[in-house]
Amino acid sequence: MEKDNQLPLVSVIVPSYNHAEYIQENILSVVNQTYPNVQLIVVDDGSTDDSISILKKLQDNYDFELHLQANKGLCSIVNHSHYSLAKGEYIIRIDSDDYMELDRVETQVNMFLENPGLGLVYGTYTTVDKFSKELEVRSPSVNNVNQLNDLLYGKTEIHICTIMHTKKAFDAIYPIPNTLLPDLYLKLMIVSGFKCLGTQKKMSFYRTHGENHSDLKNMNVLVDSSFEILTRFCNEKELDAKSVMAFSFTQYFKGLSAYHKRKSLKFLIGSSPKYYDKSFFIAMLRFLTPVRLYEFLRNRFAS
Repeated sequence: MEKDNQLPLVSVIVPSYNHAEYIQENILSVVNQTYPNVQLIVVDDGSTDDSISILKKLQDNYDFELHLQANKGLCSIVNHSHYSLAKGEYIIRIDSDDYMELDRVETQVNMFLENPGLGLVYGTYTTVDKFSKELEVRSPSVNNVNQLNDLLYGKTEIHICTIMHTKKAFDAIYPIPNTLLPDLYLKLMIVSGFKCLGTQKKMSFYRTHGENHSDLKNMNVLVDSSFEILTRFCNEKELDAKSVMAFSFTQYFKGLSAYHKRKSLKFLIGSSPKYYDKSFFIAMLRFLTPVRLYEFLRNRFAS
């Protein structure tokens, strides 16, 4: 597609790492956007599969920016690409195993143009499996009154695969401190400091597979990282970090225990008591108590 320099430039950043089987679908979803002024930046973080050779072939065909580096991790990529490489007024990050609706960029630029003063927009996404079979549509709340509270207490989901934010907003929070969860820090800081707008229009496809960063094998480490970020953020904003983290921890455990008992028990054994509160103990009691006994006790003490 021919570029139209009269329209705002959008930088789309793709962090790539060992997703050879998915990267072409990702790149094609960017270069085939209906919006005609996109800067595509791909940063490969030391892939050891065929990702680099595939990317070089795609680059020959579509002329995007390709940066190759030794493995430094996602946080390093986000800081460098968003601050130093992105030239657009707006920025999207889409991971190399995910892909976008073809009208996504156009839709989100229009949201910014129609609502001056926004720092971030977000929307709905569709989960897909490793074969790109659609699984579930996940939509955020469109309550734009208290988005920070909704985000902290799980009343809405602002997923990174649907976010477009301004370069100005990112520059204001740069640098993101070294963490396994730069997305969480970015969302908290921008949502708390800028006007944001959600929509239930579909933006992207988020792939679920065994190699996802949020797989259970990393969950205890990720929970600790979440606690560090939330504590730092809540202290700055004078909020109750323990309450926020306990809520998030309990919600994760309740969701996991509903469909996978063995993983729930493993997670429970490896978890830290510093995240527990009354609601977590209730969820744990329900998990460990036979169903009929739990229902009897609940009815007995509720009356």
